Amino acid sequence: MDLGSQSYGLWSPTPQVIWGVLVWKLPVIAGLAICVLLAIVFLTKLSPLKRRRILLLSFVIAVLAIVFSSSAITWLQYKAFTTGFIKYAMPPYKPITFYFTSYAFFTFWATWIVGLAVTLAMSAYWWFVKKQSGGLRINTDEILVFMLFGTLSGWPGVLVYVITILLLYISALFVLNAIKINLLQIFLRKALKPLAKFIVRGEQEIRIPILYFFLLAAPVSLLASSVIFKALHLNWLYIVPRLLNQ
Repeated sequence: MDLGSQSYGLWSPTPQVIWGVLVWKLPVIAGLAICVLLAIVFLTKLSPLKRRRILLLSFVIAVLAIVFSSSAITWLQYKAFTTGFIKYAMPPYKPITFYFTSYAFFTFWATWIVGLAVTLAMSAYWWFVKKQSGGLRINTDEILVFMLFGTLSGWPGVLVYVITILLLYISALFVLNAIKINLLQIFLRKALKPLAKFIVRGEQEIRIPILYFFLLAAPVSLLASSVIFKALHLNWLYIVPRLLNQ
């Protein structure tokens, strides 16, 4: 996000810059709010129909947050360019397609489009698992939650989201394999009774619903992706690498 002087790394606390930062972070704010909402929804005894409606409403809120954020920041950047040093590459001196169209697309929109594409590709695997397991290993609502936060994570945040899920899932499997299931169930029933509902029994196997991993991984990808990529020197994964510093 340049907004004029930022293209030189100079941040001035003007109203335009402040609003730009808030608008830029809107999908993150919406994602965290949705994560809390869905955690409450899936931990309460709501009917499946009500849960699905809230989940679909969350999708609508997420899409609106992304579209509004990208549209607003595109407009703010346009206004900044037309009044700044780069105005001669903007209308009326040059067509808007001369510079700004491609700049805005790759800076403010491509991260969501690529993130959505990657999320859809990974979701295809979950749909395959659902079909093969008859819904035991993963169900429709869980897949929708994955798609929701994968999209909100954008690119390359969706990579952090998926890797975090895998780490949480592997850790849970390690615990379940280290402790006999029968003893674990007795412990949960007597000492941690509220947690017993996290164990789902199928005809021949027991699992911890992957939904909770999807929810736990969301704040990590939404809040810590840039920090992780900086620490690992993976800024080249960003479509516009300089966005890593903002």
